[in-house]
Amino acid sequence: MVSGFWKYVYIFLAAALVGTVGFFTYRYIESYNGPSAPILNSIPPDAAFFLEIEKPENAIATLLQDTEIWKELNNIPEIGEIDNEIRQLDSLIHLDETTVNILGQSQMVLAVCPVDSGRFGVLYVVSLPSSRQKLSVQDFIRKHAGSIHHYNYKEIELSRVNLKNNKTDLHFSEYKGLLLLSFHEKLIKKGIDRLDYGNSLGTDASFKKVQTTAGKNALARFYLKFSAFSGFTANILDKNKLSLNSISGFADWVELDVVSKPRQLLLNGFGVVNDSVAQYLGCFAQEPQQVIVPEILPYDVSLLLDLGFADFESYLKKYTDYLYGTGQLEKFDKDLISINKKYGVKLQKQFFPLVGSEVGMALPARPAGGLGSGKDMERNCYVFFKAKDIKKTVAFMDGLASKVSRKHKKNLYEKEHNEYVIRKLDIPEFATAVFGPWFSCMKGNYFITIKDYVVMANKPSALIHLIDAFYLQKTLSGNYNFQVFSDNISESSNILFYCNTRKSFDYMRTFWNEPYSKLMKENSNSLKSFEAFAIQFSYVNNMFYTNFYLKYNPEFKEVNPSNWEVALDAKIIGKPHLLRNFKTGNLNVLVADELNNLYCIDPDGMVKWKTPIPEAIQSDVFPVDYYKNDKLQFLFNTENYLCLYDVNGNQVEGFPHKLIAKATNGLSVFDYGNSKKYRLLLGLEDNRIYNYSIDGKLVEGWKKIKARSTVTFSVEHLVSNKKDYIFVVDDKGQVIITNRRGEVRVRLRKKLIRAKNSRFYKNETNRKGIFITTNNKGKLTYVSASGKLKYTGFGDFSPEHFFFYDDFDGDGSKDFIFVDKDRLMVFNKFKKVLLRHQFNSEIIGKPVLFTLNGENHIGIIEPSSNEVLIFNKSGRAFAQQKFTGETIFVTGSLNNNSKTNLIICSGDKVMNYLLEE
Repeated sequence: MVSGFWKYVYIFLAAALVGTVGFFTYRYIESYNGPSAPILNSIPPDAAFFLEIEKPENAIATLLQDTEIWKELNNIPEIGEIDNEIRQLDSLIHLDETTVNILGQSQMVLAVCPVDSGRFGVLYVVSLPSSRQKLSVQDFIRKHAGSIHHYNYKEIELSRVNLKNNKTDLHFSEYKGLLLLSFHEKLIKKGIDRLDYGNSLGTDASFKKVQTTAGKNALARFYLKFSAFSGFTANILDKNKLSLNSISGFADWVELDVVSKPRQLLLNGFGVVNDSVAQYLGCFAQEPQQVIVPEILPYDVSLLLDLGFADFESYLKKYTDYLYGTGQLEKFDKDLISINKKYGVKLQKQFFPLVGSEVGMALPARPAGGLGSGKDMERNCYVFFKAKDIKKTVAFMDGLASKVSRKHKKNLYEKEHNEYVIRKLDIPEFATAVFGPWFSCMKGNYFITIKDYVVMANKPSALIHLIDAFYLQKTLSGNYNFQVFSDNISESSNILFYCNTRKSFDYMRTFWNEPYSKLMKENSNSLKSFEAFAIQFSYVNNMFYTNFYLKYNPEFKEVNPSNWEVALDAKIIGKPHLLRNFKTGNLNVLVADELNNLYCIDPDGMVKWKTPIPEAIQSDVFPVDYYKNDKLQFLFNTENYLCLYDVNGNQVEGFPHKLIAKATNGLSVFDYGNSKKYRLLLGLEDNRIYNYSIDGKLVEGWKKIKARSTVTFSVEHLVSNKKDYIFVVDDKGQVIITNRRGEVRVRLRKKLIRAKNSRFYKNETNRKGIFITTNNKGKLTYVSASGKLKYTGFGDFSPEHFFFYDDFDGDGSKDFIFVDKDRLMVFNKFKKVLLRHQFNSEIIGKPVLFTLNGENHIGIIEPSSNEVLIFNKSGRAFAQQKFTGETIFVTGSLNNNSKTNLIICSGDKVMNYLLEE
């Protein structure tokens, strides 16, 4: 039963089993000269849907061979079986040139029809062109397929054959110039009955109307009759989630032209309603409206239903007629009367005239306070409507909320967040009563007004999430993935349903009965490769233009998956820095722009303060306790100054401190013994290293180290055997190693030219030296206490390579990490390769090592895309998320919790990504 289900569901995607039809055109009878019946006359009246295909040989190649969609579906075992059947039969077709030619001229229909209660099958019909050619189908079948058995139905010959490697007999019959085939004998008989006695589709006025709109050059034409389709879904969908009446009573017929691209499936055409029958789509017979609500909804919305109205009250009149025709009007009136009577209001006169051009529902994928499961998504749903007059609407909603609270003898719920006031309309059934059963998820009715919209939610936290996203411009319309997807759907419609398949996968499964929900879960990897789909209906020329779009995107990555993005006054210079708030323990973000403004951004993405600085920051930003009272300040240098600020952005008295000459490197800050007796080492343009105390005074007793060339690298400090080692490296890679006083501690016996993107590390691998680094030839270099150098190689690396020494795989032993040109290489102490990766372009920015959940990671910016690629011992991490930026990034827990944030800048923007797998 499961296998059959997949055949039906994906038939419109790939013309499943079309090869079977092609093979049995060998049943084409000799010298047939009688008139052929129109192929659509054979379609049984209870067909749920059918495909009409011109030149099926071309359709096979396009749908099955040229689309990545079908290739992905082959990963599902049930679909893979179908594909094997198709390809086997297609290979048989090509054994005979005549049959290939027949298929090139034929017309074919594949109709999904009920076989018996709860079971559907496929009827294949091929038109047979007049020809004088003769084929021996009997000989061909005996040779390639098996023996044929003949029998009669109403004096018409039917045949069946058991295909090799197929458990089910295939039935077929040639009648009135048509070849009918099916794995279900009953469907062949239904087709014959339709040809003989039934009223053909040509007598159905609605069908004729949509048929005239069908594209003449379409790959295939998909027809669906809603009343019959509801029966097809009866055993598939959960009736408690989606009633069959809502499907059968939606519209009459729809015709969609099929356009298949390698990673896209587009179906577009027209649908119609039957004016003599109550059908929901007919309520929207008015001008389509622009879909604007994505401008206020959060960026993480994964499911959106948007209804557009040129005149809501006109829609309401037709909606009540629809409810009357379907026997639902009494309940609708009863619900409204109940609210009106209980709370002394007249919704029909006071509320409905306030509703503007949009009403809808949205579900976030990862709502505030939830985990993104089906139940969480429903509990955190949004219901919204656009107001005609927002001032009048606010007055009504606030007044009704107050009246209801008094009725319940409760205080009116009010909470302000970022200047938006959240209130509660304590009428659980309100949304369903006024907008219909689609909105039954809304019970809480906490609401805000934002721009021209009223937005309701079941929890205040969901509205706070929406407010924050709107304030930070993190809306659905600004979501890059949604923007790209939206290029293939219309800006205006009467009904839009959008679903991000990947993000709402678990929720969508709740609409399916077992075993289909289980089957979806088992094949989730393949199904989640389909990024999203959308369905639109737009009223045009007394019909409804219908657009279905499915996007396949196995490389889908969620852009900006987390908290915020902040735009500053000018382009950001340098990297971001993190500064801990000594009161809360949270981390603030410090960045500077090219106008020499320094900004402090709090964990929520709010700019706490902005202050001018004398020049561009040249060093890291160091937290220091200047007053030794456990209240931190932050210190950095520019080209001409030492700068010290408190956490409120105020300069500490006596700063900025003017340097005696221009600085050539970034400041290094050492706190020997954690005594808060800071030492500030800085190289100036005279090639000397200066040692300052925290108040900017020169330290007495320091021997000003004189380098041979300009010192552009920050001074490094390591401790070994309780001795301090200061490393000074000039711009040519020449090394000086001193003690705390600036006196030479290690005299190198050979010249060491260190690689410019390397540094010194304390050796923990062997006894070849107390320190290790790499030289400009890419060799690992050991430095002993006596100044002796030893070398070992891990391969060929350029002078520009990056080198790190850390326990990357977590085995307790330090590993050797090289990033050079377009490759990443990680070796253990035995020179075994632990990780290897090839990039698309040469790496130029400094990689970043960081720890997440106790595991080491390395992040590297790919220059060709500005994407941050992150690796751990298992390889690529966070592959389903996309992090982009231009600067070196930093990581930390902004909110001082278990979550890790990645902060990076691009242009004038600071971006915060949440690292979640």
